[in-house]
Amino acid sequence: MSVFGSDNRMTYSPYVRPACNLRGDKTVLVDAKIHDIEPLAYNFLRNFAKDNDLQVETLPDSYFD
Repeated sequence: MSVFGSDNRMTYSPYVRPACNLRGDKTVLVDAKIHDIEPLAYNFLRNFAKDNDLQVETLPDSYFD
């Protein structure tokens, strides 16, 4: 969900971004809107999390606004 641009900097999808929680754990935030916009990408992310035993949490809809 990211690409390297011509300036060799990583650019992320507006619906997926890296973050960390209050404990300092690395996380990835995924806007649920991606489900309606690009269902295959959403399914890929869900399956990736499941296959790698990653914790999935649901945040309020307004989190990305």
